[in-house]
Amino acid sequence: MTKQELIAHFGSTRAVADVFGITLQAFYQWPETIPKGRAYEAEVKTAGALRAEASQDGRSTGNKDVRVEAG
Repeated sequence: MTKQELIAHFGSTRAVADVFGITLQAFYQWPETIPKGRAYEAEVKTAGALRAEASQDGRSTGNKDVRVEAG
């Protein structure tokens, strides 16, 4: 799951930060592929509209294979 997918779902970076209870600065520090724990949290907060994958690792290692499925 990527930050851009979260922004598209919630409508803005401010909305994403508010949903997760974090500051904008904290959100901007996330890697483009969001951390695994946050991906699962997003799955719950979106009632499954965005889905985390078990392989979601949040590391910036060029892992572009992580995808989000619309629920």
